[in-house]
Amino acid sequence: MNNFERLEAVFAGKIPDRLPSIGGWMPYLGHITKLLSISADLFWTNPKYYSLMAYEKLGIDGLTSILIPINDDGYRSIDHNNYAKSHGAMEFEEFVQYIKDMPEPEKIEETIEKDFDNEYEKLKTSIFEFDKFNTGIVNMPAQWGLGSYAMWYNEFGYENYFMLIGLFPHLAQKLFEISGVKGNFMSRLVVKAVKEEIYPHAVHMGEDLCTQRGSMISIEFLEKYYAPTLKHGLAPLNEVGCRPIWHSDGDIRQIIPMLMDSGIEGFQGFQSECGILLDDILKIRPKSGNKILIMGAISVTSDLINMKPEEVKKKIRADFEKCKNVADFVQFTSSSFGPDIPFENISAMYEEVASCIY
Repeated sequence: MNNFERLEAVFAGKIPDRLPSIGGWMPYLGHITKLLSISADLFWTNPKYYSLMAYEKLGIDGLTSILIPINDDGYRSIDHNNYAKSHGAMEFEEFVQYIKDMPEPEKIEETIEKDFDNEYEKLKTSIFEFDKFNTGIVNMPAQWGLGSYAMWYNEFGYENYFMLIGLFPHLAQKLFEISGVKGNFMSRLVVKAVKEEIYPHAVHMGEDLCTQRGSMISIEFLEKYYAPTLKHGLAPLNEVGCRPIWHSDGDIRQIIPMLMDSGIEGFQGFQSECGILLDDILKIRPKSGNKILIMGAISVTSDLINMKPEEVKKKIRADFEKCKNVADFVQFTSSSFGPDIPFENISAMYEEVASCIY
């Protein structure tokens, strides 16, 4: 099987030749230069190319995104300037009026529909971004905001957003409905790419609704106002069998039933240190009747940092055996590789993946 066939087999609930893997989250330069035996100076002549070559050398089948080092010593693709300020740019009263003045969801739907062809061309460009390098790695760009969107604190600040939820739930509902319209539009773009056989039958999406202590918004509020928009946003994907995979930071246990009812088919990134255990996730069944789709299940903060290479291999093998006949399984990590992860553990992880034969 080639990379695309291997991933598609898993996404269709079939048995591939071996365990497939997803990558792209190696933003520390030291790992890449060591893996490729190159200098930092050479890397900086073409960062995207050498990042991609690193994933090819590891034998990765697909990418949902590619995190590129920001400097010689950096290890994150973001810095403090990327985080939303607590308060946001507006005073709360301005924020409330801003939401009131936003077009109604129906008007937004009418406006964005006119731009479908242009937006689809942008999606195709992102899918084919790495084709010139001829690696064979499947590029399946993550679609953040697909389905619906509850992370409006990124735009407006935590204080403004959570005060709006508490004081003006009908305006929060308006935000969710707007995002549901946009999310449905994004889903239909992906569906077209799937039908043209340039995008596989699974899409990496989701958002950070939870901290390590649970949901930031009450589950009752989410079920009433957010879940209907998420279900609407995901409907085009569910109709053609393109499986939405939720990126799940923190303790997501409270929101799992809501996510499954809305059409989510699986999870990526669940954190064992927050009580999200593979054994428990394997008991879940999507509404479609498919097996649960797992993109995991090794943690960068509790497993890869602390284990020895042989322990990493045992963990990969154990997860592989657990998922056989129970889940559709693609190897991925909970988050990105930082410099605190020994290089030998990264090598051990992908060596073992390659040896997991069905």
